[in-house]
Amino acid sequence: MGSTKTMADLVEFTLSILKGQEILIAGAFALYKHAEPRATRDFDLVVAPASVDAVESTIKKSGFELVEQYEYQNPRRFLHKHEWNERKLDLIYFENKKFSDFLFSTSEPMKVFGFSSAKVVSATGLVLMKLIAARGGKKPGTENIGRDFADIQAVVEKTPIDWSVVKGWSTDLGIMYKFGDLIQYLGIET
Repeated sequence: MGSTKTMADLVEFTLSILKGQEILIAGAFALYKHAEPRATRDFDLVVAPASVDAVESTIKKSGFELVEQYEYQNPRRFLHKHEWNERKLDLIYFENKKFSDFLFSTSEPMKVFGFSSAKVVSATGLVLMKLIAARGGKKPGTENIGRDFADIQAVVEKTPIDWSVVKGWSTDLGIMYKFGDLIQYLGIET
């Protein structure tokens, strides 16, 4: 039998227990703010490095179960997948404090299910996060570019992006090969 909890329940509960913590809404909810709605199976949050222990402790005490952990390189980041009443919460931590600070300093307010104090990654921050997560090395124009490039395209069609910022961070984070693929895919010049 499935859970009676909805995605809205997950978001409301998570934002209420983490009120005052340094978190940013990312993923499909950020895409909703900057481009268009897209179905999702999870709620993605970026957590500031200084808040990782407090956030993990709070969600554990609140009934979330840690079900998977991933560590990625280029740039080094961590993804902790949690479940609560069969709903999924992904917490993302970037080791690069400068990049994390950039995401938080450029964040924007977003009202989500009555939480007017929620913050979401900026459009440029979302483009960078999607670029980081994208499966790199695929030739643009094929069906294998994945959802991340399609999400970036949706953002770019609705929101102005400062490509010099994206290019600078792509260099700093060691993902210029993905940036080149993205620019070719989008058919733009920087």
